[in-house]
Amino acid sequence: MCAGGQGLQLTWFTSLTCTSTMTSTINLLIEPRKWLRFVAYVACNVEGELFKLDAVQGKVECHMDDSVMGGDSYIFVPDGDIEFIDPETRNHAIHSNASSVRTASREQIVEYYRGCPFSQLFPGLCNVCHLVPHSKGAQYLETILRGAGHQPIDIDDPGNLILVNLFYHRTFDQYALGFLKTPNKYLDTTDIHIGPHIGSDTYCVTTHAFVEGYESLHNQCSDLAHGSGLPGYTPFQSSSVSSRSTDDVTPTALQSSEGAGTPSRPLGIEPESPGLKPLDFLLHITYISNIISTFGEAGRESFDPFIARHRPLLYNYGDKQRPADEEARARKRDRRHREEEEGQSSLDMILGLHLFFRGSSIAEEEKRQKEMEERAKLEAQESSKQAVKAWLEQTDP
Repeated sequence: MCAGGQGLQLTWFTSLTCTSTMTSTINLLIEPRKWLRFVAYVACNVEGELFKLDAVQGKVECHMDDSVMGGDSYIFVPDGDIEFIDPETRNHAIHSNASSVRTASREQIVEYYRGCPFSQLFPGLCNVCHLVPHSKGAQYLETILRGAGHQPIDIDDPGNLILVNLFYHRTFDQYALGFLKTPNKYLDTTDIHIGPHIGSDTYCVTTHAFVEGYESLHNQCSDLAHGSGLPGYTPFQSSSVSSRSTDDVTPTALQSSEGAGTPSRPLGIEPESPGLKPLDFLLHITYISNIISTFGEAGRESFDPFIARHRPLLYNYGDKQRPADEEARARKRDRRHREEEEGQSSLDMILGLHLFFRGSSIAEEEKRQKEMEERAKLEAQESSKQAVKAWLEQTDP
């Protein structure tokens, strides 16, 4: 796939949908040409038209409802100047300082979702995930938001956070997973999902796995409503659908029927309060950033002009000496991060993977979790460890 008259080769788009062996596994969506146009639009940060490249006729008008065949080539013609997104948005190695999410923000997010909204595993097997990595720093996030015409938020703001299970989090950090929000500029939700309570403007976030072997992570959807992480929650109920214009891509905190599908409304958030959903813009750019990281090496030179022009603005501030009070705050955050991670054993991850991939214990775990609600946290963790140990002994040849 090419971009514009500049002849920029963006070959990872073609690899993802046309020539990759992942085609049958990914099955990205019902309207792949619309998806290609959306990917190019976000990556190039400019609107444009998608055309099919024919060996004889050259550039041919592209009907968005037609299918994509193996070996097809497409060209994205921008309506203005291309301003690529930062291809290293999800690169944790380039940072200012690293620390964990603020405790207050973490508690707020956990209370809102009550578990992973995609796998519905309970919070003990989840992490609060930063879309733009915390290690990038607050100034980096402010810079990219202002550059795109959006109001800045703090790096630990709920608009940059989502609660997911440990395996989703790790896969997202490895660039192998993305969160696609619909509706957006070029895609309706019905271009991805079809169902009795799904309309074109139904708010939906869908997971897309970009590597083979992760089929269980692919095409999981959620409306990210209050309580959507609870076992048994069903997204897209008529009472939990939020109407939204497909032309509106402004990142705002959307209203939904909070608590829809929950046995009782979680405490701490009033019914009329806005949802704590991540910003659309951050979902979009991190989705594309992980696509670029996975499929983009062949066309990475396309981003060189962007990197040369914007890297000083995005990253040089990290080399400056911070004031003493900021250094103290950074040390305090790092210390709290280490304390929070103490006791989170590898057995918790094994248990989470067992529950998730086996798909055998969601109902059982819900029942067991209710039975242990009045027990101490330490006792619950010990019980999980014993369950994993027993499972390993049973499966050991």
